[in-house]
Amino acid sequence: MYKLFFSFDFLSPFSYLCFNLLKRDRECFSDLEIELRPVAMAMVIKEFQPVGPAEVPVKRDYLTKECLRISAIENIPFKAPLKLPFISTDLLRSACALSEMKNEQWALTDLIFKSVWCDSMDPEDLSAILEKSDFSEEVKTQCHDKYSRKTLKINSKKAIEEKLFGVPSFSLYRDDELVDVFWGVNSIEHLKLFLKGDLNIDQSTLGDFNNLFS
Repeated sequence: MYKLFFSFDFLSPFSYLCFNLLKRDRECFSDLEIELRPVAMAMVIKEFQPVGPAEVPVKRDYLTKECLRISAIENIPFKAPLKLPFISTDLLRSACALSEMKNEQWALTDLIFKSVWCDSMDPEDLSAILEKSDFSEEVKTQCHDKYSRKTLKINSKKAIEEKLFGVPSFSLYRDDELVDVFWGVNSIEHLKLFLKGDLNIDQSTLGDFNNLFS
């Protein structure tokens, strides 16, 4: 059986868009287990790239338009956040803290993404975001669990081990072995085809390219 890890950071608008598509299409993945994996995007990018895409003005401007295009095509609400960049650490840790409470983790992830990218709430005020929810006081307290710091570090290091160079990304496992990774919003369609057995790439050509860069 396959197991799918969705790596994301609340700082990433593409993670927000991809999460909405994943949530919408969850029934397409009913035959596999899906794990949400909050990661520190800056830590992952730093491992493989000198700067993030938002630090390159021409790339940043294009990617902003790309987000707006995707939101329009997919009918996903999308607004400028209150501040950008922002420190997403507390948000990520709160999602990590609910890793053993799957339904609550999905609900919290959805709430945070909407609060940041739809409602333009302060992304660095976790308490204000939680006040919008109908979570029990026990769950709200759990969101501030200090041990989630360790989980976030483990998640980020695992993403680096899988050679994920950014978010959003999907890591597909079978029998605890990494099968393949898929990066970006559009890759969710590639993932669907792969799982159906309808996406096969020419391994010999892939080898030829690898030889060129080795």
